[in-house]
Amino acid sequence: MSPIIVGEKQRPRVALIGYDEEKEEHQLILEWLQKRFPTVWHGYYPGTLEVHQSEIDLTITLSGGPDLFAQNHHLISFDYNSVPGPCDHTCVKSDSHSLRSEYYFPDNHSLPIDKRRKADLSSLGSARGLNLLKIKKDKTNLASNAKILEAQNKLVEGALAIAAGLPIATIYIRENDKGVAVLPLNKFDKTAWIDILVDEWSKIDPESFPDGGGEWSKTPEWMAPEERGLVNKIDGLEAEKKAMMTQLDSAIADK
Repeated sequence: MSPIIVGEKQRPRVALIGYDEEKEEHQLILEWLQKRFPTVWHGYYPGTLEVHQSEIDLTITLSGGPDLFAQNHHLISFDYNSVPGPCDHTCVKSDSHSLRSEYYFPDNHSLPIDKRRKADLSSLGSARGLNLLKIKKDKTNLASNAKILEAQNKLVEGALAIAAGLPIATIYIRENDKGVAVLPLNKFDKTAWIDILVDEWSKIDPESFPDGGGEWSKTPEWMAPEERGLVNKIDGLEAEKKAMMTQLDSAIADK
């Protein structure tokens, strides 16, 4: 006989860190999260949350790095502080800046992610002065040089944009199959990225995200022109089919 579990919160279970109640943007993000997800905790520091980290599916940081806090669940960081790296005992930090203005978008992500990053960064005319992301050893200091190199390669492979050979933002999957997104530029649309990443990560972790990313990807504003054209054509054919079936039913009834 299976044990009866009491007090388990509905998934996805989200923790919002770096929340400042005096900032209107933070208030709006919290309000959106509470409508979007069934279980949401919020606070400025991880220690202020009334939850154990093992109960969390996704941590979202607005400021202040989670460091070792988010080792065992998914993480979206809109801040430059340290986050867990792609390989065990590594972390991602930013301690240098780009001296060059050029940057580029690598051809490495799904259509929704590609469209979103280009939309958000369309007004970014130069990468000069932007923070660059690098792999470092975490506080355990256990990562070998080989692991550092492996983690750095994965960091670059998941880059949303690259300047001076290093990411200015990136997305990757850790060795424990938990996703991490580092999106520190204020140009990123936070709620849009949360929706996209939950949808992406639900494919590798349906237990944490049982409902995926919802229906956002099917709305017209998220479709490419050719996608909208195809949907409109399908809708038109469906309407014609329905009209023809109605006419046939009417003709049969008349006989």
